[in-house]
Amino acid sequence: MFLNDLNSEAINSNTASPLYHDTKGRFSRSGKRAVLNTRRRNFLDNALLALFIAFLLATDFILFSGSGNIEVFRNSVFPVPEVSVILFLLLVFSSLLVYFLRNLPTVKNALASLVSFGLVFVLYKQFSTIQQILSIGGTNIPVYFTIGIGFALISYGILNYGNFFVRLFLLVAVGTLFFHVYTAYIGQTGQPEFLESYRSDRTGEGEDERFIYFFLPNLASQAYMATDSSQSSFKTRQIMNGFYQKNNFTVYPKAFTPEISFFENMVRSLNPESTDSSKTHILKIRLLSEYWRFHNIRHEYINLKDNSLYDYFQERGYLISAYKSRDFDMCHKNHVANVDRCVEKINQPINIYDIKLSKLSKIHILLMEWLSSMQIFNNTAPVFSVVSDFIDLQQAPMVGIDYSNLYVVNSVQTFDILLKNIMEDKGRQAYFVFIDLPSNMFIYDEFCQLKPTDKWYDISNLPWIKNDLTSKRSKAYMQQTRCLYGKLENFMQKLAQNDMLKDTTIVVQGISGVNNFQSVRKDDFSGDFIANRLVSMAVYNGKAPEYKLDWRFCDTGSLLNSYLTGQNSCSQNLNLNVHDTVIKNLNRKIGTLAAGIKKDSQKEFDKWYQLWKSKNQEQDDTAKNISIKTTVENITETEAPAEAKENSEEIQKKDFGL
Repeated sequence: MFLNDLNSEAINSNTASPLYHDTKGRFSRSGKRAVLNTRRRNFLDNALLALFIAFLLATDFILFSGSGNIEVFRNSVFPVPEVSVILFLLLVFSSLLVYFLRNLPTVKNALASLVSFGLVFVLYKQFSTIQQILSIGGTNIPVYFTIGIGFALISYGILNYGNFFVRLFLLVAVGTLFFHVYTAYIGQTGQPEFLESYRSDRTGEGEDERFIYFFLPNLASQAYMATDSSQSSFKTRQIMNGFYQKNNFTVYPKAFTPEISFFENMVRSLNPESTDSSKTHILKIRLLSEYWRFHNIRHEYINLKDNSLYDYFQERGYLISAYKSRDFDMCHKNHVANVDRCVEKINQPINIYDIKLSKLSKIHILLMEWLSSMQIFNNTAPVFSVVSDFIDLQQAPMVGIDYSNLYVVNSVQTFDILLKNIMEDKGRQAYFVFIDLPSNMFIYDEFCQLKPTDKWYDISNLPWIKNDLTSKRSKAYMQQTRCLYGKLENFMQKLAQNDMLKDTTIVVQGISGVNNFQSVRKDDFSGDFIANRLVSMAVYNGKAPEYKLDWRFCDTGSLLNSYLTGQNSCSQNLNLNVHDTVIKNLNRKIGTLAAGIKKDSQKEFDKWYQLWKSKNQEQDDTAKNISIKTTVENITETEAPAEAKENSEEIQKKDFGL
């Protein structure tokens, strides 16, 4: 003790002022206790955390934006305005989040760690089809969950217990990841919306003959539409009937699908002679190359084991062209290409630059499409269910639409791509065309013009939306269905102008119903059957065109097989698992509903089509502007002049009592 006092006095005698030390042993000769700048330290800590969160969110957003046909960079090192605005919003969001939690360091770090877990989670949800499960203590845990937890624990340990330089190192690592992803897209041109992903070197042989098969989701039967007494439904039936009558189609008013899901029905349509379940024709083995997909995101993927319809035409010397969309692979069988041309529609994110919307709407669509792709803010999100008790979310389009259904956007352009190919092809050709019309989101008016985003409707309510929108949804569906028949008529006219109809067979088939625009099926066999399994089906035979009604109560696959083989494949045993009396009553009810088909709808259809045509003024050289070498460029429809619009509205009001 005495020695310590002597040492202290010796030190003080050799300095101008006494030495003080802080709690960590740091000394000051100024005669004042050393005080760290805590405000600056807190600012740096908060800035580091905000950038950490922003880099993680921005990395996933750039990956998502570059995965579709959006051109993230256009001849610049800076992203296009829509992408730039969202990146800025992510930085602002991260900064505000950290600011409001500035006095809760543990909570801040836990939240940042949760975001790091979320990055792993959404990367798997958006881009991966891996479904590996780990068994730990008798509990099955997804692989992505395990990896995400590991990343989150490491992040939390560094952020909560590491010193500033260790945390800075973590930020640099995450920032490097972001800039690597960011720079990877600089200089890359945006993908076209339609990509010709495969083309064989074979050429068509023999006389020109064409078989064209349109697969159309949610194209309900006229009998189903007759259950709706609205003017919009009546007009749609008139348009459908008029189209079939004018173009001499054979119509099947009682056609129904073998199963409920349109994926299952697609499988059965491509194996029309089969009576087995669709599952017997689907591969269970997935290629390693399909585990991760950073281009044209898919959430589900159907690989075919059998495709007897393609086999039928290939055996007869036809070249096969497939036009695919969404998650169904129409171009391969047993993981081997079995087509001569594969045209693939890029579905996510949508091409927001070539649609006529405001900048704000494009930003809104891109942002919500990204959030939807995470599958965190899904249709059954509990937070929305709770909030909907206090707020009418239907009035908030940011959360009122299932943005994963946006594959419908620009689906009408498939007709233009198909026409371009048909004009170029020679010999025997078979075209199998999946088009998302009317499909699961209704965004087009009856003239195929894109509606304002606040007029877009899903096929059914999200579970947490309580408003009854059935009538609005039904009207929007009918309009989009009429849009389809306008495109079909335009397609028929183009073939006729080039003298191609006489050598062409065309099948127009719905592959699913609409379930009364409800998300839940009702336990009513007849009502459920009419709403879900009755579909529109018609066949045009160019060698002997004739309008007629075929009243066989039969599934679509058997009807097609009957047409191709010339033998009746419709069985008396419909395998509906109900009593024969129920089937007879159902058959009679469908016949009664469909009996209202007018024989003189062609005149009304011709008047309406002139209206449709005036809203879709097309340039004669449209086809010349489409490039199909390795890719297919986007085609935008032009609007009609103002005078044509006014005249069209007057004709519409006069002819249809609107």
